[in-house]
Amino acid sequence: METPTATSITHKPIFTVNLTLPMVEFDPDVHLNVGSPAYQMSMEELGLSGGISKTAVTAPFSLFTEDAVHLMRREILSDHVLDNFSFASSINSYQVRGFSKETPFTTAAWTHPRTIATVSKLAGVDLVPVFEYEIAHTNISTAGDTKPVVGWHNDSYPFVCVLMVSDTNNMVGGETVLQKGSGEMVKVADPKMGHATILQGGYILHMASRPAELDRERITLVTSFRPRDAMTKDDSVLTTVKPISDKKELFKQWMSYRADVLSKRFQKMHEGLESGELSNEETMKLFEEQEQWIAHTLMQMGEVEYKL
Repeated sequence: METPTATSITHKPIFTVNLTLPMVEFDPDVHLNVGSPAYQMSMEELGLSGGISKTAVTAPFSLFTEDAVHLMRREILSDHVLDNFSFASSINSYQVRGFSKETPFTTAAWTHPRTIATVSKLAGVDLVPVFEYEIAHTNISTAGDTKPVVGWHNDSYPFVCVLMVSDTNNMVGGETVLQKGSGEMVKVADPKMGHATILQGGYILHMASRPAELDRERITLVTSFRPRDAMTKDDSVLTTVKPISDKKELFKQWMSYRADVLSKRFQKMHEGLESGELSNEETMKLFEEQEQWIAHTLMQMGEVEYKL
């Protein structure tokens, strides 16, 4: 698997956005359109171990209405966002990310409790978005691109929800490809516009192929999730995202999330000691685990050498 590196953006794509819809606040009764996936695959079925849930991947399922998708496209594909939040890497020629404060409708859609509850139910574990920087990370393949939309990689965070915001009717290719433990490849059909797929991508090597027709766009929004419960295993890293981010903002949000989890763990430890639910030996082990948590937090940023 290639470790992504930053590259230069060679061109600014031109997109069609629907300007006839009025910009409104996100309303789950209007903009959510939740359906059920036809199937789910487990980690065991893929011959993989690890992870924080038995769920490996879902088939595409309806999540947002087409009007909601067009409002997200209007926000994200605006000149202001594209000019200020676009990146390129060795595994993706055009990505847009870190714009959550500029896209109120999109951010509200992904952080609404009903959206999070839908993702959590299908993932088989209670999840929350990792932090704001990773809301609606946008992968773009446009006419003329010959590389995969995203090359082979593991995600930096445990789970992702991938939303299709392009018209995929009659599209050939563009599937997500997963590698099983045996090395065999499994394809997951591309969602239709407004449909999504949930993937435990931090533990599954995968890639997004490009459409066979070179004149077709393929744009997906990827929101990353982590466990809500601070005591649940969390193997998040910054490997794939650090080269394509405003590091000052990424590191700030990364450290804030890591500190929040740490504070909740310390509170649980304190309560466990006071109630007698935790022995001294169990608590000492938990302290050692938090020392590793802090070391991992610093080492992922790569700006500070930290050794225990």
